[in-house]
Amino acid sequence: MWGRGYGGSPGRLMPYIDELKLVRMMKIAIVGAGVAGSYLIRMLSGSHDVIGYERQREENYRAVCAWAASKHPMEMFAKNAGLDFYSYTFHEGRYFTVVFGDDRLDIKATGLVTFDKEAFEKDMRKGQRIIYGANVDSRNLRVVDYDLVIDATGFYRSMIGRPKRDLFIPTVEYMVRYRELPYDDFYAEVFPGLSGFLWFFPLGNRTAHVGAGDLAGNHVKYVEEFLSRHRPIEKLRKVGRPLRLASPRMVTPLSIGRIFAVGESAGVVFPTTGEGIIPSLQNSDLLMELLHKGKLYEYEYERRMLELFKLHERTARIFFDILLKGKTGLHVAIRLAALASSFSRNSERFGLKPGVMPLIKAMMSYAGRRVLTSFK
Repeated sequence: MWGRGYGGSPGRLMPYIDELKLVRMMKIAIVGAGVAGSYLIRMLSGSHDVIGYERQREENYRAVCAWAASKHPMEMFAKNAGLDFYSYTFHEGRYFTVVFGDDRLDIKATGLVTFDKEAFEKDMRKGQRIIYGANVDSRNLRVVDYDLVIDATGFYRSMIGRPKRDLFIPTVEYMVRYRELPYDDFYAEVFPGLSGFLWFFPLGNRTAHVGAGDLAGNHVKYVEEFLSRHRPIEKLRKVGRPLRLASPRMVTPLSIGRIFAVGESAGVVFPTTGEGIIPSLQNSDLLMELLHKGKLYEYEYERRMLELFKLHERTARIFFDILLKGKTGLHVAIRLAALASSFSRNSERFGLKPGVMPLIKAMMSYAGRRVLTSFK
């Protein structure tokens, strides 16, 4: 039945079992109950024997990220899971103000919202079989006891193992409360050299997420400076963690034997924005599509992943040229223009519709201020 064992040579996960290519009920372990893991636990439990493992305790569960996404694809994913996405939304943006030094862009929002990601994930897990407070990894989970193991552990890739190549950015974020919000809409400050950015995302009820990620390592300083300029009345929580920016191609293999990576484990976070919610759910749908067709085998999964996230790969290559090689010539500007055009054409997917030329001008100007001379 297996073309490769745990870490063996290539092969398919399951054979076709009849002319209709239907997969029998499988015993599935899903490790990690973030957005991808929670969605898969809910969606697969009806037709398979599914158990989820989550390292956080249920009563202390925290959904780490800025809680922003485009409402248009999120409506579909929530509907798939039997939920109403609008019941979770906090704030719908009109504009996303992005500051590049002296340049300020007010990018039109086309569905960008913040939402209660913790409640959304909790409701997807409701009634499902999940073991909380479980530090599960490849050393203590008997993979052979399952037909399929899904690694949804994010940056740590606890089941499939760390990739040989990787790129990640350190981040820190506060949830804060104000008497009066300093900004009433989405706001970001891009750092010199395009090494990262600070974000301010309204959450409603005079609360917001304020955070930053910076490849140059100044993320904590930038956030503290922002909070000293715009003092909140209360800091409700603080989280810090690395965020993988490497594309799926960079972190291959995406599966080993019967273990398949999804979400940040599979490198689907968008390289420039740090957006991972929608890509993780798109990745989850692809895995389920291949599973239900009886085609979840390694090479096909990797091929479809690289096809689905080819824009991520293009974006990663452009910014790695800028950040790591210092390229800022005409050919980079042309590639950035193509990237900005892709954003504009897919405004419902990203929730934003940037003006191409102003964005290119601001990015090229700021890209020239390199700060990553020692970054490799």
